[in-house]
Amino acid sequence: IVEDMKVKIEDIQQKVQKVESKKTVFVETSDVPEIYTTGTGTFMQEILNMLNATNIMDDQEGWVKIDPEEIVSRNPDVMLITYDYVEGIVEQVKQRDGFDTVTAIQNDAVIQVNEDTTSRQGPRLVEGLEEVAKAIYPEAFSE
Repeated sequence: IVEDMKVKIEDIQQKVQKVESKKTVFVETSDVPEIYTTGTGTFMQEILNMLNATNIMDDQEGWVKIDPEEIVSRNPDVMLITYDYVEGIVEQVKQRDGFDTVTAIQNDAVIQVNEDTTSRQGPRLVEGLEEVAKAIYPEAFSE
């Protein structure tokens, strides 16, 4: 199992390394009014590092509470939603006040990823890694 995981991880990393423009990413782990995200020292930061993507909150450590205005000012290319307890959350995020100027909103790059495979370390890690990679760099997987 471990050897298969290593091969798949290497394959995913090779695909994203071919992407010419590194993208900035915001990871949302909870909804308003208390939006939380991941900074350095987190599992998601490790995933983003593996995928050659920049976490817009990589200047903060651990789990970080963030104001919507800060998300807008940091202007991520991609927004990943890692929870599913709010029905229609992707559309709700797109409709937040002031978010219409965010690149991720303008490019329809707000993607909800599977909470289980992207937040729990284990044999399904590779599934989560691939899902996040495809959300950030869909062009690398379009073949």
